[in-house]
Amino acid sequence: MKKKGVYFTGGENSPYLWAETGEKDGWAFFENLLKKTEIAGTPGEGFGEEGRGFFRFSCFCSRETALTAAERL
Repeated sequence: MKKKGVYFTGGENSPYLWAETGEKDGWAFFENLLKKTEIAGTPGEGFGEEGRGFFRFSCFCSRETALTAAERL
């Protein structure tokens, strides 16, 4: 995400990564991401108004699965 210029926080020593979506509607981002990459996460709105514009990725999987997801992104 750093290489793509996407602002994010977390991910280091944590299974959660919060990424800025560039869109106001996190649910639209969720749907688009799921259709294009088969990756699911949680729209920031699910955590309250402060989460709007962000998307939470969680990584509770094998290293291989995480690397595959990273390639799809």
